[in-house]
Amino acid sequence: MNIRTRAVLAAALSACAFGARSQTTLTLYGNIDTAIDTTHKSTGSAGMPNGASAALIFPPGSAGTKARVTQSLSRTNTLGFKGREDLGGGYAAGFVLESQPGSDDGSLSQDGRFFGKQAMVYLTTPGGEVRLGRQYAPIFFSFAAGTPDGLAGTDLFTAGLVTNTLQIRQDNQVSYWMRAGGFAAAVSYSPNAGVSRIVSPARGSAVTASTGSMLGAANAGAEASGTESGGKRGRSGGLFLAYTAPTFSLSAGLHYNEFDVPVLSQGGSIFELDRYWGFALSGRYMLSVDGPSLHAVYHQGRYFDGKVLNLPGQPPLSLPGAGGFDPKIQTLVVGARLPVGNFVWIGEAGESRFANFTRGKNLGVSLGVDYQLSRRTVLYSRLAVAQDRQGSVLPIVGVTPAGARPINVSGGPDAILAALGLRETPAFNGVGISPDGRSSILALGLRHSF
Repeated sequence: MNIRTRAVLAAALSACAFGARSQTTLTLYGNIDTAIDTTHKSTGSAGMPNGASAALIFPPGSAGTKARVTQSLSRTNTLGFKGREDLGGGYAAGFVLESQPGSDDGSLSQDGRFFGKQAMVYLTTPGGEVRLGRQYAPIFFSFAAGTPDGLAGTDLFTAGLVTNTLQIRQDNQVSYWMRAGGFAAAVSYSPNAGVSRIVSPARGSAVTASTGSMLGAANAGAEASGTESGGKRGRSGGLFLAYTAPTFSLSAGLHYNEFDVPVLSQGGSIFELDRYWGFALSGRYMLSVDGPSLHAVYHQGRYFDGKVLNLPGQPPLSLPGAGGFDPKIQTLVVGARLPVGNFVWIGEAGESRFANFTRGKNLGVSLGVDYQLSRRTVLYSRLAVAQDRQGSVLPIVGVTPAGARPINVSGGPDAILAALGLRETPAFNGVGISPDGRSSILALGLRHSF
């Protein structure tokens, strides 16, 4: 097993080290990744919903080239504190607090939350570990165990993961972890993992009671009242199962969450979502221990029971076809990792597509190289290209302050789900993809772990 995979599984399964510890420990750790990049975005089509530019560097339909100093391209920045106390008899207690500092401008990611990556306490027992607080979703670890890179800004293995932001991190989570031999398993539940009363692309200062916010945004995880959608808003659950051997690993993850809230407010709600299911299967095979490796992940997610909302005093709303909004997304990404001396070469290719809805798709290719200056410091470069194929153009009739009018929706999962507020950062740390457009990034960066 290579060093990167050991680190991922050690973080995910820290509960599984059941041996007794003789003292209390407190550790400061982290990773800082900063790069210079050049990004380019082609014009594409302007057929996205209103407000789609809220989270994008380039508005829909625009084109251009930009140079940036940016962060978290090969690994997400982390500043973490963890403590553990041995209680004897195979029992221990501890905590994990993690933030994501912006090394390009000194800001905090995760909507400015100081401990936005993780904030949880745990109790280890001879039979496993119970964790309480903001944590990674179990399905996240299926992607983390499978990728040849680091699930950061240029890693295509995130394509299925960000089909729904709550597949990455969740508020208010209770989880149970255990390990036996090469097997590891987890189960989780949250009363509200991060669904606000209205889901939209809004975040930060743009969030109000009338605009709502994207999935997983700050304050979106406030638990629903007993009368609000039956108290089901944001209710989430997950499973994770993995087997790890010296030269291969297999893992599977399952994710479920409920919505029961309006989505995409434009002076009047367009539709409502009921629930989401996601499933991931990943694998890694090493040709030799710490040698070349092959990687793959398959993910399928679906939003269910989208309902058109007819607003009092407004013209009827409509959606194409049978009138539902039940996008089904399928993603397959393959990759390879080749260590040669101090160099590590990385290649990935993948596709994420709507199996229904617009039938649009996103295609991507990523090439990278890491050069290890030391055990903790790496100089790296990444080149990645993403292409959107817009599929069908769907004329949705929506309500705005000016009255009813058609809103043309087209594109693959990256363009549409980012515009609706259902997924996290658009492609390549905010460059995004216009429907039927192309985006690319070329970066040179430095990262240091401590």
